[in-house]
Order: sequence, then C-alpha cells, then structure tokens
Amino acid sequence: MYCSICQTSIADNTKNKCPNCGSVISSHAAKNATIVRPARKPKSPVEINLQVSIDRSGSSSAFAKGIPEICSHTFTALKNAVAKVCLGLWTHSDTDYGEDPVQLLEDGDPDSAMNEIRKITYQGGGDEEETHADQLENLLHVTPWSCSQMRCRNVLLMLANADTKPLKSRMSMEELGKEFKQKGVMLFLVCQETPNLRKIVDNAGGFLVEISNDPNADEIKRVVSTLTATMTATITSGKTVPLSSANNKKAKYQKGDAA
Repeated sequence: MYCSICQTSIADNTKNKCPNCGSVISSHAAKNATIVRPARKPKSPVEINLQVSIDRSGSSSAFAKGIPEICSHTFTALKNAVAKVCLGLWTHSDTDYGEDPVQLLEDGDPDSAMNEIRKITYQGGGDEEETHADQLENLLHVTPWSCSQMRCRNVLLMLANADTKPLKSRMSMEELGKEFKQKGVMLFLVCQETPNLRKIVDNAGGFLVEISNDPNADEIKRVVSTLTATMTATITSGKTVPLSSANNKKAKYQKGDAA
C-alpha cells in the first residue's frame, strides 16, 4: 500500500502511520489503495517524412558536439508523438569549394540516422558564409514529399552555422521561403540569427531556434527543449507555428545564457 499524502510505499499493512511523513492511515480503503498512473498519451496517427540536413563545415567543437544531442532528443520526441518517422539524412557545406551535399540515409529510421550522425566529420567550408539556401532548395525539389497532408507531415530540419550565400538559381530568400509554404513543407532551422535565414523562415511560416557558434551545455538544453516542443506540437496539429516577434524572442539563446 501507499501513503495517500506522500506516496511512500508501506510494506507493513498493520501500520497506522506513514513511516515517512507520519500521516495517519485511517481506513481499510487507504491501506489497500494503489497509485493509479495517468494513461500514456496516445500517439498521433500521422507519419512524418523528415529530411534532416546538417552543416558539416568546420565550426567550433562545441557546436559539432551539440548536434548529436539535439538530434537524438528531437528524434525520440517525434517517435513518442507520432505513428511513424521516415527519415532522410544529408550533410552540406559550401559548394563554392567543391563541397557538395552528401546523402547519408534514405527512408531510414531515427536509430539508423543517429548512427550516421555520430560519424560526421566537421571540416572545410572555405569562407564564413555557406550555401545553406542552395541545400534547402535542393531538398525541396529532390525529396519525394507526400501529397497527403491528412496522414503525413512533410518536415525539413536544418542545423547550420553562419549565414547563407545567395541562391545560385537567383531565387530570392523570400521566394524560397514561400515555395516551402506552397509545397506544404514545414521548415525548422537551428542556426544563428542571420538576415537571409530569417527571410526564408518567415516566408515559409517556419520556425527558427537560435544557437550560437560556441554553445554551452545550458544553451544546448534550451535548444533541445524549444525544438522538441515546437516540432511535436506543430506536427501533431498540422498547423504552422505563428511567428510573432514574441515567439521569436523566446527561441533565441545567446552564448553564455544562464539556465
């Protein structure tokens, strides 16, 4: 039996007082009561077509170490929230330096994706800005997105460092963002707050979780908390997250933020 006040387990049914808090166990019903655990929330019946692209360019060791932790917690949250997660995994860097996108996984699962993510080597990149927008456009066009919004959610998650260079297709950042919305692809970026990436996200109706180039442990935890909560709520409801200035401020985590 359990104490109704502090929930301490009481092995001796003859006891009239809780050995932990001292409260009186006054009735037979109380002595024989058990804790009723709340039922686990049922999974949403939807499936997720999740494409993940990770910036593999040379960055701080803290940023590189944080990526597996962010991905692991995010994938676990999604697995617990929906019926199925079908996952594609890419890395990208800077095509101006011959560093083309590489597909590591197609139609895989979160466990397989994590095995690949832990093997990624972060190097290269050339100059400060990378070709993030080109990779977003690439994935938007080469991915076989589901046409059924009722049973499947199309999601693109990019983890990136620094701003993006202009699109080689000459499309504007605003136009690229609008194309995400038109195709029904939910866009989530974990990146630094930069003008070009912000334009893409705002026009896509997506969500940006800011991360510094050299995140500490507290910042990584906050990024994980914000990203997982936002993704699961958005995906299970099928609605885009409103991008008010207040929401954007809540998603920003600068280097050195306290817990």
